[in-house]
Amino acid sequence: MKFLYNITKKENRFQRTVGLKLEQFEVLAKNLEEEWEKAEKGRKNYKERKRAIGAGHPYKFGLREQLLITLIY
Repeated sequence: MKFLYNITKKENRFQRTVGLKLEQFEVLAKNLEEEWEKAEKGRKNYKERKRAIGAGHPYKFGLREQLLITLIY
């Protein structure tokens, strides 16, 4: 994501936009990663799935991008 790359180049800009220091964002993303993986595994192993795992459109953004979008919103 080009926006994520551009905003993380300057720490002051990142902090003004997101409200967190870059280091705090990294810690938050790292802490959420394990929970994200558990949730994804549970979502994919849902008993009443209509499609096979891997079917359907993939996510456009990863965890870090989705977290950044949420914090900016």
